[in-house]
Amino acid sequence: MIDMLCSAAESEPSEENVSKCEMKHFKNLTAPKLQAFIIARHPTFKTKASISHLKKPRTALKDAEEGKSNLLSVACYSFCIARSKDQRHQSITVNSRSGMVTALVVCC
Repeated sequence: MIDMLCSAAESEPSEENVSKCEMKHFKNLTAPKLQAFIIARHPTFKTKASISHLKKPRTALKDAEEGKSNLLSVACYSFCIARSKDQRHQSITVNSRSGMVTALVVCC
């Protein structure tokens, strides 16, 4: 997964270089890969059943940028939460009602 994200961001594969990824790079991941990413990194979504309501429509990037919850927005949010433990320079805006990312230029 790290390899795919870094490749999309035209960076050498490493956990550190994933921080160069933008939401648009996550859109290249398939729904099953996004699900695995969320389950591995999200603080509360730890099972496939807990994210079964999330989908990856063709409009996932546009929808996520508009603040709609889908696999793409939650995967990016999960990444930011995981990275925020180490780095606090995030470019995210979180919707107070849904808790989902509404604006994300660079994940972290």
